[in-house]
Amino acid sequence: MEKINLFKKFEIPSLNKIIPSLKPKKMDKVIDEIKIRGHVQFINGEKKTKWFRNHFVNNGLMQLANYFSANILSATDDVPARNWSSIQNGYIVLGTNTTAPTTVSMSQLVSPIGTAPGTKPNTQTGTTGTLSNGYYVLYQATWNANTVSGTVGEVGLFLRGYPTLYAFGQTQSGITTYMFSRLSVADGDFQPQTINTSYPFTVNWQLSFTFS
Repeated sequence: MEKINLFKKFEIPSLNKIIPSLKPKKMDKVIDEIKIRGHVQFINGEKKTKWFRNHFVNNGLMQLANYFSANILSATDDVPARNWSSIQNGYIVLGTNTTAPTTVSMSQLVSPIGTAPGTKPNTQTGTTGTLSNGYYVLYQATWNANTVSGTVGEVGLFLRGYPTLYAFGQTQSGITTYMFSRLSVADGDFQPQTINTSYPFTVNWQLSFTFS
């Protein structure tokens, strides 16, 4: 005689069939990134280059960290913009070296044009603006005609701040001017630029802060 399973009709269906919404779903991977990039442009008479990528050095990275961790010593000298127009405490300088790549430990140009840290610009300005996915800060430096000469192989952006990593909540002290980032022929950033001394030489250095 065939055996009859009296419990077959009482089998409980899979829970996922009853409540499909409980089934695990594959979630899209979402990543928020904030990108800080530097781009540099040269203008000399009618010659205007494309924008080149810079290389941040260690002192600059530490200063960025300090913005979020340390207390300021003085409201008048803790940020680069307050000192930019004076040229003494924030500036761009030019150099001739074409063989030394940028390293994170660099604090000066290898072969500056003029007495170290280099011949400072005659005028400087700065602006800010918005991008489609963030913001930018533009530093501009101009040397008048017949002020600097030679072939540019490296460029440095020097800002005012605290290039030392402070403990969280520590009050900053010992403000100084430091090299924030560098652009160089040796890194493959640009081709050597021979200065036409009949015209001013301008460097536009844009830092962009964007998200993706």
